[in-house]
Amino acid sequence: MTLAGWWCLLISAPIFSFLFLRWLWRHHVWGLLLLRDVAKLDLRLTASHPDGRGGLRFIGQYPNVYSTFVFAINCVVAAAIVNQLVHTTLSLTV
Repeated sequence: MTLAGWWCLLISAPIFSFLFLRWLWRHHVWGLLLLRDVAKLDLRLTASHPDGRGGLRFIGQYPNVYSTFVFAINCVVAAAIVNQLVHTTLSLTV
């Protein structure tokens, strides 16, 4: 194996796996704890709230935190698909 292969195996893959699992865990906790609990609340939303969203702006801002990491995951998936298309008999037709 080349030096790049060892780097990928020992450094890049564990970091990517850690970040990916952390991202999944954060979405899981966000969905179960926060969104489920907020959905059960008796909210008194006010249209004139300073955040402009009735006091629920924090819900819409969360997905922006991981947008670059989601882009990186999409790049990895696209690279895997292209690799299969180029190097194996995988085709785009059904």
